[in-house]
Amino acid sequence: MSYTALVVDDEIVSRLVLSHMLRRAGWTVTEADDVAPAVALTEARDFTAIFSDFSMPGGTGIDLLNSLPQAPNRPLFVLVTGVVEHSSVGRDLAGVDGHLTKPISSRALAECLAGVRPAESDR
Repeated sequence: MSYTALVVDDEIVSRLVLSHMLRRAGWTVTEADDVAPAVALTEARDFTAIFSDFSMPGGTGIDLLNSLPQAPNRPLFVLVTGVVEHSSVGRDLAGVDGHLTKPISSRALAECLAGVRPAESDR
């Protein structure tokens, strides 16, 4: 089964590192640098999961989440943040399937993927 991810982050190094880590885990990755281009990508393509930074110049990861279609067609959504104060944002928010805190370690990503990866029959 092929998994596709959209990685959304305005910080290029963070975006490239997460994208690289996902590719090494076997995912096909598309990147966006802000909310508006990410919304356009989600309207044009289907993704297994979206990994979105919390805070970007054009909005927040929550804004991106709110733009997505409702279940059952909604991709899995992982909120990523580098600000400790934001690490608890969205923990109880419907639609947030996982969390990552920057800098992202291989172990943290593996644990996150294990928790959010859809079953083979789901995708």
